[in-house]
Amino acid sequence: MKLPKMKQKEEIKITTGNAVMTAKEVADFFQISVNAVYAMRNEGKLHALEVPGLRFSREEVEAFATLRAEYSATECRRLRAKCEQLRDENEWLRSQIRKITSDLLVISNEI
Repeated sequence: MKLPKMKQKEEIKITTGNAVMTAKEVADFFQISVNAVYAMRNEGKLHALEVPGLRFSREEVEAFATLRAEYSATECRRLRAKCEQLRDENEWLRSQIRKITSDLLVISNEI
C-alpha cells in the first residue's frame, strides 16, 4: 500500500516540531538575522543537524541562549560574590578542622 505524498508545508511542520528549529526560527528566537544564524553555524557556535535542509536542535539553541545569559556582566558580578562567600566559608571550615584536630590530639595525649 502506497502512502499519499505529503505537501511540502506539512513535511516542514512535522520536522520542525518541538525537537528541531529552522534557521528562521533560530533567528526569530535570538532576534537576529538568518545570515547571523549561518555565521553562528560557520563559527561552530551552533551545530546543524544532519537532516535535509538546515535544522538546529532546539535543546542546543536554548542551551546556547542560557550560556550567553550566564556570562552577562550581572551574572559575572553575582558569581564573583558567590565565589568570595565560598572562599570565606572554606577558610572558616579549615579553621574549625584545625581546632578540632588540635583538640583531638590533646585528648589523645591525655589518655
